[in-house]
Amino acid sequence: MNFSENWTHYGPGASGVAWELSLYGLAFFLLHPDEQKFDEMEFVSSSLGRSTIEQSSDGWAQGDITNGARHSKRQNVPRRFRPVTKLAR
Repeated sequence: MNFSENWTHYGPGASGVAWELSLYGLAFFLLHPDEQKFDEMEFVSSSLGRSTIEQSSDGWAQGDITNGARHSKRQNVPRRFRPVTKLAR
């Protein structure tokens, strides 16, 4: 499936990880509507955030392979974005 040049190069994880993180934010809001919004940069810098992003990315890559991709396009992601949390350090 080819949706865009980015999809072809990076695979479904290019948007899938962000989609999952947005669901985390929504879940937090729904479960804790009266609490102050959490700091996204603090989350992605934490071990929980890094682990969450890594597992999500790995899951999208595995799903892509399971559905016929020859290899994980995750290897095409520039080193500085693997994991995304390295930008927040």
